[in-house]
Amino acid sequence: MRRRIRHPLACLSLAAMCTALLTAQDASAASIETWEKMAQCEASGNWAANTGNGHYGGLQFAASTWVGFGGTVYASRADLATKYQQIEIAEKVLKGQGPGAWPDCSVIVGLAKDTSSPVYPTVKRLRLDFNGDGKADVAGKLSDGNLLLWTGNGNGTLNTQSGYSLWPNNGFGQVSDLVAADFNGDGKTDVAGKLSDGTLLWWKGLGNGTLDPASGWSMWPDTGFSAVSGLLAGDFNGDGKADIAGKLSDGNLLLWTGNGDGTLNTQSGYSLWPNNGFGQVSELVAADFNGDGKTDVAGKLSDGTLLWWKGLGNGTLDPASGWSMWPDNGFSQVHNLVADDFNGDGKADIAGKLSDGNLLLWTGNGDGTLNTNSGHGMWPDNGFNAVNPLIG
Repeated sequence: MRRRIRHPLACLSLAAMCTALLTAQDASAASIETWEKMAQCEASGNWAANTGNGHYGGLQFAASTWVGFGGTVYASRADLATKYQQIEIAEKVLKGQGPGAWPDCSVIVGLAKDTSSPVYPTVKRLRLDFNGDGKADVAGKLSDGNLLLWTGNGNGTLNTQSGYSLWPNNGFGQVSDLVAADFNGDGKTDVAGKLSDGTLLWWKGLGNGTLDPASGWSMWPDTGFSAVSGLLAGDFNGDGKADIAGKLSDGNLLLWTGNGDGTLNTQSGYSLWPNNGFGQVSELVAADFNGDGKTDVAGKLSDGTLLWWKGLGNGTLDPASGWSMWPDNGFSQVHNLVADDFNGDGKADIAGKLSDGNLLLWTGNGDGTLNTNSGHGMWPDNGFNAVNPLIG
């Protein structure tokens, strides 16, 4: 970690002297790309950094700096705020103190040379936002059939006070292949899953971190999903409605298109991939991994290699794809993969659980690859040991 932001409060109390000082500062704004480089320098790119050194977040704010420049409107500490919230406060620090607020990294990165203002990405609705706060959450099932929700902080970590019930009892004991999306088009995240007899049901999200206890309705008219596993949810054909995809035992990957009312088109069941090449792929997840606005698919080979297949936005995947997201087979011990923008930077990430119960996050680069410096803890201990599966 480099040297940190200097204390701002002297400037706050000595306005006249500070005015002269600030006039001498050259840079008063910087691009998102420059702030990302600053975070890489200050905190190895970890926007949720809290190492006990008295500085917090990707840009290593002192607690007093965060308070003094209005950061508490977002969170009590910088590491609990999203990446873009931290950048917004950093812009205020830069304007108030100049690049010298980060004496080492500003020189290394060239902060003073960048005078452009940050352009924040268009906010996308998050598929795994169960409580409607604009931050991706994590949900999962306990072995006793209870369905719990851990709310996201928007910076790649989860609220340690959470672990709330999504459903009022342990009625999910016989439900497998759980996935989440807005299946009925009301802007709230729902849950779908499969019973042991192949019936596909969906439970309506209320947008407050719970599911409608009156729901549990059929998405498909019969038990036709008995041979389908590894369910995925997303808008694969670009019609604005959430679809369901899944893998057959022979390795074929099929797509059932959504009607936008919680049911699936009974005429669908199309091939997403031209052959049965997904036989050896597990832990399938869906998100827009390369930022082109189309839903892609990622999955793990038996040797731990993590690959992604590019969505064409028409209900199929690019047959030339199947590219590496990670440079080696380091995902061999990672299970229960889920995908969404967990750190609030507008890029799809992947989270997963280790066998010891630790929940880790690998942040997306927005080009189909993951940040090789990531693999950060989303939860402070191995408390996810009894959670299986996570809802993707």
